[in-house]
Amino acid sequence: MGYLGNKGRCRRIFWLGDLNYRIDIAYERAHELITTMDWHQLAEKNQVEHLTIRLI
Repeated sequence: MGYLGNKGRCRRIFWLGDLNYRIDIAYERAHELITTMDWHQLAEKNQVEHLTIRLI
């Protein structure tokens, strides 16, 4: 069975690695978006989310 074919067979999943939140924009731009509470644009630049979409 392939990796995706084993869904539901595991009881626990352990995530190991660097799981810090990373935003793919300059510090100044990130600070501006935080100051204006523009959470939508910050979420669009979330590197971890974009990486997991490519892996699945």
